[in-house]
Amino acid sequence: SQMGAKNYLEAEKNLQKAITSEPTMAAAHYNLAKLYEEIDKKELALEGYKKAYNLDQSGSIGNLAAKKYNALFIK
Repeated sequence: SQMGAKNYLEAEKNLQKAITSEPTMAAAHYNLAKLYEEIDKKELALEGYKKAYNLDQSGSIGNLAAKKYNALFIK
C-alpha cells in the first residue's frame, strides 16, 4: 500500500525522534530503513538495516535486518 508523501515525512520524523531518544532501539532503525527502502533511498535503507543488525545480532530484528540488507544489497 502506498502512503502519501506527507505520511512518509511524518513516519520518518517519528522514527527519527524514537532513535534520538533511544539510539539502541533496533526496531526503530529497522522500521526507518524499511521506510527508506519503500521510497527508494537505498543507501539510507542499507545503513539503517546495518544499524538494526548490529544492535540485535542474535535477535529476530537483527535476523530480519540482515535478510533485508542482503536482498537490497544485491539489487
